[in-house]
Amino acid sequence: MQYPKKLLPKERYKLILDGLDGAYLIRSTKTKEDLKNESGEIKIEHICSPSENIQDLSTSLLGVFEPSHSYIELTPEGKEVYAKEYCTPDCEVDAPIYETHFDWDESKGFWFVKIEFIEGQLAEYINSSPSLKATCSVQHTPMKWNFWHFSIRWRFEDGRFYHELPDSERKKDRLRKRLSHEARSIIAKFADTVEPNYSELNTQYYISIN
Repeated sequence: MQYPKKLLPKERYKLILDGLDGAYLIRSTKTKEDLKNESGEIKIEHICSPSENIQDLSTSLLGVFEPSHSYIELTPEGKEVYAKEYCTPDCEVDAPIYETHFDWDESKGFWFVKIEFIEGQLAEYINSSPSLKATCSVQHTPMKWNFWHFSIRWRFEDGRFYHELPDSERKKDRLRKRLSHEARSIIAKFADTVEPNYSELNTQYYISIN
């Protein structure tokens, strides 16, 4: 199996900062079964589990990245080479090798969410003094295996992002754990398993003309 090279960073690619009106994100789930609760929302455990992953939630921009690409499953070696850290958008990489760097797992499911539905949403835990608030921010964070990788992040009122906090502060602060639940619930409210109508991003937003 050949890796879809259109997912890789390339020369002259740049960070995607604009052009996302009407765009959707996609995230894979471990299963296709029983993804929704009785009210029809995605169960929060399928938004991410464990809940700490909400601090910097991995998704992909739907378009060039198609739903079937969610079946890509990086091997431990693949994660070490291609997903250990974020990269520059124009990073030159060799394509991952099947069964060495990635496998194909069609047992996985996925959900979709429209960026404009979650961008700027406020997650708030008010049963404390002071209350704890964080605002949703969707950011392009390319990886060596996937130029179209985006992160859903949460910014606190002091300007810091959840994922930037020291491990000790994230793990010991019960309020932030409660806030993780609120953040997952917000995404679950707007996410769906039904594939939306989507189109590829115009090249002007990700290819540099210089």
